[in-house]
Amino acid sequence: MGEKGGIGGLVRVVRRTNKNGRGSAQPGGSSTRADVEPEPLLLTHDDDSVRRAAVGVGREAELETVLAARSTVQEVQLSADEVDAFRSQGFLAVPQMSSDAEIAVIRRIYDRLFEERAGEARGLYLETPQESHLKGEHRYPKVHQVYRLAPELLATGFMANARRVSCQLLSCDTEFLGGHAFRKPGRSPSHTPWHQDQAYHRHDLLFRNVNVWLALQETPVEAGTMEFVPGSHLPSRVFDHRRPGGHDDSSGLELADESELVDVVACPLHTGGATLHHSYMLHHTPPNATAEARRALIAIFGAPPQPRDDVAPFPWQKASSFRAEPGSGPRSKNVLTETP
Repeated sequence: MGEKGGIGGLVRVVRRTNKNGRGSAQPGGSSTRADVEPEPLLLTHDDDSVRRAAVGVGREAELETVLAARSTVQEVQLSADEVDAFRSQGFLAVPQMSSDAEIAVIRRIYDRLFEERAGEARGLYLETPQESHLKGEHRYPKVHQVYRLAPELLATGFMANARRVSCQLLSCDTEFLGGHAFRKPGRSPSHTPWHQDQAYHRHDLLFRNVNVWLALQETPVEAGTMEFVPGSHLPSRVFDHRRPGGHDDSSGLELADESELVDVVACPLHTGGATLHHSYMLHHTPPNATAEARRALIAIFGAPPQPRDDVAPFPWQKASSFRAEPGSGPRSKNVLTETP
């Protein structure tokens, strides 16, 4: 797969030193019909099913714009080397998962959802406060269940490619598990803490999910792109987590022991590029130091989870304030989490 110019390479190794001396990384269309309850999560994305869902929430016009742009997207097939790299490293950067024309359509839909705070009445639109030690008001807007609120996004070429490569990576037919939209404002001083998605999930099940993180604009390292610890998804171990800063009333989770952060790799992306990461992968995003908001659209695919033989409790889930992400779906007993 070819690579556009402009960003110096798709991945960058970031080596820093923590206090223990080990490697570490610091961290359109018409308006949304907010009064219409979204359809249940679509498990198949054929055009007829998507059209019925879009009509049901009054978004047929948006669907037509998506279908008109879809033909500009090239099919993505991963090479054997790329599949092997994902399985050994736990992540992969794909140069192009959509097209410029389709990304323009997705962005219009995406920006309108945030302008209208889509799903706020149902708790699906959140403006998460950033860390309390940061001066000033810093908000991180998020739209959960984005594909229910805007089902036309299911008909994009991006989604077809995301499903195809997820099946390649897991060597099976995958289930669509939903997704989110995250908009980190420009000049945001906050970072998303290091964590594993599985720290939010059931401790007694073994999951195989692929999280696809699509960049809707040029996303250099300075914009707060995804960073990973290669190989940290093996052997499906969940590291100890805690509430950020040790505050029990804080939302989210963070890795408890930063000595695990060795040989960190950052993945800058061009517009329409994407990272794919395994659900046990240690990852985070640093602050957005650029002037432009960093837009990311996430789609999650997975195989049905299986019972774990080595069941261990997740004590960080026992706090009375712990809760799953808004709209987390029960499909296959899989509790969805957010990707930053």
